[in-house]
Amino acid sequence: MNITFLGGGNMANALIGGLLKQGAQADEITVIEVDTAACARLTAAYGVHCSAEATLPNEGLIVLAVKPQQMKAAITPLAERLSRQIVVSIAAGLRLGTLSRWLGGYRRIVRAMPNTPSMIGAGAPSAVWKWAAKRWVSMVAEVTMSFRSGRFGSNWAR
Repeated sequence: MNITFLGGGNMANALIGGLLKQGAQADEITVIEVDTAACARLTAAYGVHCSAEATLPNEGLIVLAVKPQQMKAAITPLAERLSRQIVVSIAAGLRLGTLSRWLGGYRRIVRAMPNTPSMIGAGAPSAVWKWAAKRWVSMVAEVTMSFRSGRFGSNWAR
């Protein structure tokens, strides 16, 4: 499963670290980050591919990990490149309808809110979806719960 993070800040960093601890492979994770220093840190820490170029896989998850006030500018250029990917927003305060509109009407979107205690393995995320299939939500839950104990990938087929 390919996972692409748009943004490489604190929450993306924590999610990537958790995913790798749970068994995800670094070559399955890509980060799109405009800050070259942040890219260098992510690559050094985790061995993931990081670039300012917005290349998207044809399938998999795209985790929107940019600040809410930067979201519209960050995701609007992605709209034409979405086809079968599942978009996961971890940004606070942005409704599914707003995200869909900024993505040209794209509907494979799930909002998930990992919380601060999740960064130390003590929290739990919540998720909201409107048009998502049940198996998408299962995949999203596994990514956002990557801070917890368990094995990555075990529930993806559900």
